[in-house]
Amino acid sequence: MNDKYHVDFSGMSIDELNKFIDKMKDEDQTRASGNLLNNTQLAWLAAAQIARDKGYECAALMVEFSVYNIDYSESVTDSSTPLLDKLNTTTVFNNYKNKVLNSGLKDFSGGSWSFTIQKSDNADLFYALHRVSTSGTGFMIGNSIMYYLITVHDTFDFAYDNNYDDLFTTTVNNWAWLCQQTHVLNPIEINLSTAIG
Repeated sequence: MNDKYHVDFSGMSIDELNKFIDKMKDEDQTRASGNLLNNTQLAWLAAAQIARDKGYECAALMVEFSVYNIDYSESVTDSSTPLLDKLNTTTVFNNYKNKVLNSGLKDFSGGSWSFTIQKSDNADLFYALHRVSTSGTGFMIGNSIMYYLITVHDTFDFAYDNNYDDLFTTTVNNWAWLCQQTHVLNPIEINLSTAIG
């Protein structure tokens, strides 16, 4: 993320971050890094840091990018790929990769195959990616496919929902949905590119 837009909450304790969020309720506008962010956006950035401190790096990143309304992408050539790293540990994505590798099709196209990340797959990834679609292209040398380029796509956004397993998740989700309606949070596109083969 461009440092010009980044607000760093990493030096604050969880208690300090919660106090900061409470303080934001009482103020109208605060300037951050030369850009005007409203207090609710700053509160979301503080909440993202709490999530990061609790081990939810991917979810924290998506909230930050959503606040700044910046689409997110990762590629195998990037130095840091937190979403791809966690995605590669899930059964559902590994099943998809095996399907691609075992297809034997020289002109394989992953089409619009989609799957849902479950909380049981990886809780952090569940909050960052949810209903993803994939596409793939095989690259050949002679008559043999050498590798496939796979793209995973999702939109990080919130839908109003009261069917989650626990009240906390429902409350946070629906607060995020409300913030999305008022452009405190913004739907962003996520594109992850990886090669297999």
